[in-house]
Amino acid sequence: MVLVWQYGSNMDEERINSPNRLKGKAKFVGIAIKKGYRLSFTHTNGEGVGTADIVEADPNDYVIGCLYEMAEDMLGKLDKVEGVNSGSYKRVEMTVARFNEKRLADFSDLVNATTHIVVNKEKKTKTNVEYANHILRGIIIRKMGKSYFDKIKGTIIENNPSIQRDLLSYP
Repeated sequence: MVLVWQYGSNMDEERINSPNRLKGKAKFVGIAIKKGYRLSFTHTNGEGVGTADIVEADPNDYVIGCLYEMAEDMLGKLDKVEGVNSGSYKRVEMTVARFNEKRLADFSDLVNATTHIVVNKEKKTKTNVEYANHILRGIIIRKMGKSYFDKIKGTIIENNPSIQRDLLSYP
């Protein structure tokens, strides 16, 4: 089994486990935080949609994502979903801190996880409402909190103000 950290649209478990993605083979095992990074949209996929990436940022900034366990033989399928085969993303190992509700500020429970980052970062790439709402839905479902939801929603709106009225709201 391998541990995979997803910070974008695949935080929506229905999306990552859909029939055209991992077909129910990714098992959610928790959430984890990567400090010193922020979410950004630095790649345009084949449909013209800006997709999520993480980029280095202020040391106090952070990205929260979902940890999934899956069989190692599913990594090839995930690579295809993430665009590794097209050269858009690359698979990397990253150390992330497991979120612990009992010790909120504790970043000592570190784990190595596989994730994907954009290879050639673009400056002007706009996401769309469908893609953005998968990210927001993942934040809501995994109870990452209103402040993180607002932070990411703000990033999405900054990226594409025209979709603001159609974005999910925090319950």
